[in-house]
Amino acid sequence: VNAPLADEEDRFRGLSLPRLTRRLERWVMCRADLVIVVSPPLEEHARRLGVPPERIRVLPNGVDTRRFSPARDRERVRARLGLDGAFVAGFAGTLRPWHGVAHLIRGFASAASTQANMKLMIMGDGPERATLESLAREVGVAERVAFLGAVPHSEMGDHLAACDVLCAPYGPIEGFYFSPIKIAEYLACGRPVIASAVGHLAQTLDESRGAVLTAPGDEDAIGRALLSLARDPKRREALGAAAASSVWTWSDVASAVLREAAESRARLWAWPSARPLTVGYVVKMFPRFSETFILNEILELERTGTRVVVFSMNQPTESIRQPGIDRVRAPVIVLSEHAASRTRLAGSHLWCLLRSPARYARSLAFVKGRGTESARTKFLHAAILARIASRLGVEHLHAHFASAPARQAKLASMLSGIPFSFTAHAKDLYWSGHGYRESHKLKHKIQRASLVVAISEYNRRFMESMGFHVPQGKIATIYNGLDLSAWPLRRPRGRPIVRSEAPVILAVGRLVEKKGFDVLMEAASILESRGIRFRCWIAGEGPEQERLAGLVRDKNLEGLVELLGAIPQDRLAADLYTRAHVLAQPSIIASDGDQDGIPTVILEAMSVGLPVVATTVSGIPEAVVDGETGLLAQPRDPRALADALSRVLADDALAERLALGARRMIEERFSLRENARHLVRLLRRPAHGLGFVSRKPAEDDPEPALVENS
Repeated sequence: VNAPLADEEDRFRGLSLPRLTRRLERWVMCRADLVIVVSPPLEEHARRLGVPPERIRVLPNGVDTRRFSPARDRERVRARLGLDGAFVAGFAGTLRPWHGVAHLIRGFASAASTQANMKLMIMGDGPERATLESLAREVGVAERVAFLGAVPHSEMGDHLAACDVLCAPYGPIEGFYFSPIKIAEYLACGRPVIASAVGHLAQTLDESRGAVLTAPGDEDAIGRALLSLARDPKRREALGAAAASSVWTWSDVASAVLREAAESRARLWAWPSARPLTVGYVVKMFPRFSETFILNEILELERTGTRVVVFSMNQPTESIRQPGIDRVRAPVIVLSEHAASRTRLAGSHLWCLLRSPARYARSLAFVKGRGTESARTKFLHAAILARIASRLGVEHLHAHFASAPARQAKLASMLSGIPFSFTAHAKDLYWSGHGYRESHKLKHKIQRASLVVAISEYNRRFMESMGFHVPQGKIATIYNGLDLSAWPLRRPRGRPIVRSEAPVILAVGRLVEKKGFDVLMEAASILESRGIRFRCWIAGEGPEQERLAGLVRDKNLEGLVELLGAIPQDRLAADLYTRAHVLAQPSIIASDGDQDGIPTVILEAMSVGLPVVATTVSGIPEAVVDGETGLLAQPRDPRALADALSRVLADDALAERLALGARRMIEERFSLRENARHLVRLLRRPAHGLGFVSRKPAEDDPEPALVENS
């Protein structure tokens, strides 16, 4: 329900049979099993009509973040309209009295009288246009107010992003019941919103959601708000970041409607709701500080209703943990601890034997054929995993990493009959110690799995080039994703929110050979020899720490390069991503073949607007497109790395272009919500042979495309 239909029609258009219309409205709503309204005032309206409160749900309208986001092309619109260098306020909507545009024009006039280069852009048409144009001339701002008329919806996102602040200047309205889509679109574009505190907006909007509220019809307050934001770019940036992180998308609305409908059906008709999928995640260790992608994926699956059980092969040993771990609802079963009990171990194997003697015999023969201690240990643990998974109703086992976790999941699947799949990342494919080119281990895992997920097209091509037939659709590319609401575009101009004395080059990752931090030291030495001011912070810990500290001393980089140790994700976001000028990801292929996939830190930096300089290793170019979403250098080339870093440090326009291009890429290809949804779909229907490859969706696509992989 978007409006009190009978009242609205009677007030604005007139009704021939008002009493009959109201009776029909009451009859329909009172007989509905579920009434979804878009605002609290409409909840009260439904109650007044007699709808029982337990049948009413409030779900506000959403926004299509493919059309409305901070990464839209603002510069094209500003250049076309001659707005370069101006502070631009904007309004979008039909020009009718209740939208309060007259209040906005008068408030703008009071602010513009003391603030040079301030302009107002009005997007929309309607019966008030001539009156409003006359008002702009009357108050002396006709030259500074642009009436653009109706703007096509496909272009509206670019026009809103071209503004520095967006306005919803409603006048005093009795019974304000709207859930204004315009405000959702404003917020999604990452711009501060000046809105009237009318109706429920006074309770749902505040500065924590990127909004500055004024009294309805208070033109002086509108002028003061415009002036304050025009003079305080840091506050504008902070409000814009808060706005972008508070959006409620149409996908959220659709999911909530389906969930409420299923629950209503189950409650009223005793029909079972769609049973959630139960997935057992098999990992080497959980939680693990450096594997935030696994944590993010589990949290997103749980958010969408998928039940998760985590099987950790080993007890975690790290003292520092990522903050999101507290939100995981899944039980964590440590297999090594359960296997320590001989009684439990023997009981699990007896259970597997009695349940299916044939499966047990085949699995045992397979392990004996391997003839390794590692295979025997995983077979022992597999019986425990199979028994617990069956008891907890696990329908599918999914392992992260093609190495030990995939082998563990495969053996448990052989014993239990529960299908398994795995995600292949980086070291698990490329480390020479696996010997995949010389053995059939990877081949057997791929053939036995119901689905194999590659985190990049580079990985998919590698697995398909192993010299054996891969069935069509067996390997699907699903990129690791980010929760876009948790990682809003905080720096649309690509420059730090918090300024440091010298520009900061940030690098984040485990201190291991494949990260190429020694190459970054060489590049830092080159930058110093060129007289470029900078500081370099490297966040992480690992076996290379002493060697890297020695390089800092040997190259006389003390005071310029600092090893920060391990930094939790929340501190990275709040303290380092806000202060850095550029993220350096100098990845290389290590001497043992190990290499990065697409490091999560690259995706985080791209999402918030921190420009990225990286190398062409593995799948990195699928995220960092040279000159569009970042800059690329060849691996092990410190001079090329120094050149790319110095370009970003020196060129504000380049930094802004890369930041906006990167955010667009993240939204199109690396949305955790979209990618996790397709993973669940593939786990439910492994036989369909569909693999997800992200691409930019067409304007009328209901969802990102599914394509078949050969």
